[in-house]
Amino acid sequence: MEITYILAGMRFNATDHSELSRQLIQFGLVANLDSRGFGSLTVRRMSEPQGTARYDIVQSFGDSADFKGYDVCVGKLIGNKNYGEKSEVIEVEISELEKALVEIKKDIPEAKILVGSYWS
Repeated sequence: MEITYILAGMRFNATDHSELSRQLIQFGLVANLDSRGFGSLTVRRMSEPQGTARYDIVQSFGDSADFKGYDVCVGKLIGNKNYGEKSEVIEVEISELEKALVEIKKDIPEAKILVGSYWS
């Protein structure tokens, strides 16, 4: 099933969850994953309690079966649709995009609006 999304955030191309964690540390963020890479696909500030879901982790593109590594996007999910849903168009207001981008830039100053899709 194809999933499309709009996200205010940043793309991270890591080889595994440990490298993703090292990349997130520079922003004062940590993934809610255990040492094997399992857990909630969310990110929190290092100062927040474990399990806090401040931002989402989504696959950047393609089919996860074809992936080697953690090519993912981290940020504030603004909208998403599963393939075949009645409306295949994601509708959001510009103000929603701006609000999400302002929020995530507090943690990731290089954040952008990202539009992507992947197979699940």
